[in-house]
Amino acid sequence: MPKGMFLDVTVRDPESMLYEGRCSFVSAINPQGEFDVLPQHTGFITLISERLTLGVYKGAELEIEFESGVLRCASDVVSVYLGLESVTIE
Repeated sequence: MPKGMFLDVTVRDPESMLYEGRCSFVSAINPQGEFDVLPQHTGFITLISERLTLGVYKGAELEIEFESGVLRCASDVVSVYLGLESVTIE
């Protein structure tokens, strides 16, 4: 697929990489409700919760359930960090 037709996605938790690959979309839930990230989306960062849905190879979907996380989108790269409730910032 040519650039601009997919998202490069990584999903991590504190212990491991849960997913790394190309996706056609990412759907998640933030405090304002459900939202989708598509290729060429404007850059942003948000808190997310409950579930993450990835549009993976040939129309298949991968759903990941969790309590809380952070999603960052910039230049067709989506980085998701899950399970951050145990991390303390001082």
